[in-house]
Amino acid sequence: MEVVRDKFEALRVLGVGEFAHLNGSLESHLLETYEILTNWGNPEFVCDAGLYHASYGTQPMKKFGISHKEYDPSDRPKIRSIIGVAAENLVYLYGACDRDFFYPQIGLEKPVFRDRFTNVEEVLSEAVLKNLLEITIANELQICASDPSFLNKNREWYIDLFDRFESVISENAFAHYRGVFQR
Repeated sequence: MEVVRDKFEALRVLGVGEFAHLNGSLESHLLETYEILTNWGNPEFVCDAGLYHASYGTQPMKKFGISHKEYDPSDRPKIRSIIGVAAENLVYLYGACDRDFFYPQIGLEKPVFRDRFTNVEEVLSEAVLKNLLEITIANELQICASDPSFLNKNREWYIDLFDRFESVISENAFAHYRGVFQR
């Protein structure tokens, strides 16, 4: 737990606490996302990526989204030095994801990922796709579980998206989704 606190403190130094979140503080959201990923049995680098997932902001989707800060390429070496290359690569993909382009493709055999910073498109490996979607669903489930009115307002959109995650994400993640959505 001390290692996690050190990583979180380093994240705070990067300015994460300065941003509001849908349901309170971004700090508590990030810690809870980390805990969810840990409880599902994800590798440490995936959990670390969950802790840092908002470091590069996110694309405001047509439906909703929170932009925490502007992406700055100079942040990548700093974050890599704290959480490692594998975790930082996931953090980058999470922040770079063109969600309006990528999410509708989830469930297809080879969904194409578009980097919103560079407009480069690629097909992610199965392992990278799984890890990215684990972080995605952990993030969204934390938000939904902490705000029932938000969940109810967006229930059908989430069900459509998360049902398509089933063949990619872990059984623990999918079971958690079903539990939060009481299905």
